[in-house]
Amino acid sequence: MADVDVSGYDRGQMLLVGAFALSLVFVALALLLNSAVYAENLATRSSGDDTQEAIEFSKEVRLTARGILANLESSSSDTSTFEPTMESWGDRAARHYAADGVTVEVSVKNPSMVTYDSAEIRVTYRSAQVRYVAVVEVDRSP
Repeated sequence: MADVDVSGYDRGQMLLVGAFALSLVFVALALLLNSAVYAENLATRSSGDDTQEAIEFSKEVRLTARGILANLESSSSDTSTFEPTMESWGDRAARHYAADGVTVEVSVKNPSMVTYDSAEIRVTYRSAQVRYVAVVEVDRSP
């Protein structure tokens, strides 16, 4: 029988083992990169949508109060009618927002301090994700 040299087979086997190890490294890097991209995607998602809606509601209250004050002044009405008018508007807004599962409350903070130029209104906005309470200072300047 002839003597067979197996060193060529050893090199081929080492090449296959090396290629397999390199493919495992590439798969591990792909998984690591994918998880990093996914984590960054989660971190940068906007979670302030409900907060933005609460702030928009606060701005809406301010604009409405300005309009009511301007109407009271132009009709020479007493400022004592501001509170019931504002609360009536708040009740309508509460019914509107209730359809979306949001609770809103609007109340005049200090009715005796209301003038044609300024008022303070307490605004409450509650949803499943956000609870927002603020005192909105209303003045006639835009």
